[in-house]
Amino acid sequence: MSKQIRIRYPFIVEQVEEEDGSVYWEAEVPDLPGCAAAGETLDELIETLAEMIDAWIESAKQRGQEIPEPSTVENYSGKVLLRMPPTLHRRLALMAKRNRISLNSQIVNALHYNIGRESAPRTYIHFESTPETTSSRPVYFRTKSITDYGHGGVIYSGRIRS
Repeated sequence: MSKQIRIRYPFIVEQVEEEDGSVYWEAEVPDLPGCAAAGETLDELIETLAEMIDAWIESAKQRGQEIPEPSTVENYSGKVLLRMPPTLHRRLALMAKRNRISLNSQIVNALHYNIGRESAPRTYIHFESTPETTSSRPVYFRTKSITDYGHGGVIYSGRIRS
């Protein structure tokens, strides 16, 4: 693909397999409700997604709707206040003690395990939309691994869970 495409918003990409074995790609932009695209190839998907983002923003402007800023990894501190039943708290504390890890680590492990059960393994990808950009945006591919996909930047991959 000779044309550079820059996407400022983080997006989630999923490879979908049809019953006949054919595959296509879907993407959604969580920051822009209802903004999604599909394509037979990743190139087609990225190109279509960029067009859909532009159309979403233009439509929002015409309606006088506020355009949200792209979210970044930096928007999340990693801290959450969590309330749970005392029986669950006790059970998690006992599991943590048995596993010789902190209660916090036990809760994080349980969350990772349960989130992973509802979807296919993911590869975490950073997409830098321009060479001069210093912060990268998160992109999640629910496929094996993609190490390079040069749309105006570099994509780095690494497994979150196996």
